Amino acid sequence: MIVRRIQDIFRDNEDRLYHWAYDRAVPAESNLAERDLGPAVIAGKVSFGSVIDVGAQVRSILTTVTKPIRKRGMEAATQIRQALGLLAVNSEAAPYDMLFPCPSRP
Repeated sequence: MIVRRIQDIFRDNEDRLYHWAYDRAVPAESNLAERDLGPAVIAGKVSFGSVIDVGAQVRSILTTVTKPIRKRGMEAATQIRQALGLLAVNSEAAPYDMLFPCPSRP
């Protein structure tokens, strides 16, 4: 049952997982992404994290969202502002699709 749910994640999110198959500039592994997040993780450890868990969670989410937006050559603050504006109008919209618009594929 658990294996089936994991398989379904890959089936249901194919458009989010296989960018490397359509664009040779996108690496097929996550080493670069993990290295990009390293400084934020180190900063959290050196500063002994946030005083409250919510602060650590917010920092984690913002870092996880802003780095990939910047990697795509977009302005993170603008992209987040636009996504929040669209969510205010339509709360059923998918935040991922607004933050990370899918590039056109061949």
